[in-house]
This record gives sequence, C-alpha cells and structure tokens, in this order.
Amino acid sequence: MPTYDNFFRHIGKFSQNIYDQLPSPHHTKAANSAMAELLEGLEINSAVELGCGSAPCLDYLKEHGVKTLGVTIGKEDCNHEVLREDMHFSTIPDGSYDLVIARHALEHSPIPLILLAEMRRISKNYAIVIVPTLTQRMVNYTNHYSVFPDFVWERLFVLSGWAIKKFRAENYFFDPDKTWDSEYRYLLKTV
Repeated sequence: MPTYDNFFRHIGKFSQNIYDQLPSPHHTKAANSAMAELLEGLEINSAVELGCGSAPCLDYLKEHGVKTLGVTIGKEDCNHEVLREDMHFSTIPDGSYDLVIARHALEHSPIPLILLAEMRRISKNYAIVIVPTLTQRMVNYTNHYSVFPDFVWERLFVLSGWAIKKFRAENYFFDPDKTWDSEYRYLLKTV
C-alpha cells in the first residue's frame, strides 16, 4: 500500500513560497469585470473562493447578497469568513456551495488537477476559474507552477468533472509595472 508522506513533504516545501496578495485597484477591477460577465443570468446564493487572498471576487458577490467563504493559508486580511487551510485539501463538506472560485489560484498549484477535483467535490453547480495566459513573464513569476495554454486547462476540466459553459481571453492593464497582462476566464458547470 503506497504512503503519501513524501507527497505531503513536497507540498509543504512548495507552500513555503506562498506570498500575500494585497488588495489593488487593478485586481479589483479585473475581478469585478469577470464576476459580472461570467455570472450573468445565474442565481448564486453561496460561494467559496479557494486561494482567496484578499478576495475581490467574494467582495463583489457579497455586495450582491451572496453568502461567502474564503480558503487560504495566506495571512491577508479579508472581509469574509476565512478558513486558513490548504486550498487543495479543505474541510468543506461535499456539494455545499453553489459556486467555487479559483481566481489566480490554479497557477500557484503544483497539483492543479487535484485542486480542480477539490473544487468539483465542493460545488453544487458551478465554478469560476481565472488563470493567466501562457507567457514567459507569467511562467517566471514566483510561486507560479502551472501556467498552461487553454487546451491544457480544457483537458484538466474534463478530467476533473467539469464542462465549460463560458470562456473568454481578456486583456487588462497591470498598472504597477505599466504592462498588459491577459487571463483566461472560465465558467464551469458540474457534470
């Protein structure tokens, strides 16, 4: 019978590279844009964000009357109830949230398929996944382990029990260093 001691040792080593994501106007603007676009026409009553950081997506949802929860092992301040847990292995019950969000969290995962499976386990219906597009700059960022082209994400979604309902590649201005970045925005539905 295999043991997973070394697996968890490796995960622990990677988790030492986690950094706090402080609130910023460009992240808030991009999060609000994505939420408005992807959730148009859906009724969402509860949402959890895995790897929430300062949680701009949850801020948007809370303003629209949605019950929110964040999951992070970071130390950022957040205006929501937060579980300080590893996003890959949460204690959230199966099928307990209408929507699970991973906004700029999957690229920080050394095991994105496991994280997508965790999202599927927690979700009743939907997920939002927002990841950076494949550029040298994004690959070289600290703590970016999984920066893939869209066709790789699409395959990982299928393998973890998701169907794509909406997709868009979006460019946005990254103000601090005066460059443009782009991200893939997905609305997923459970299958």
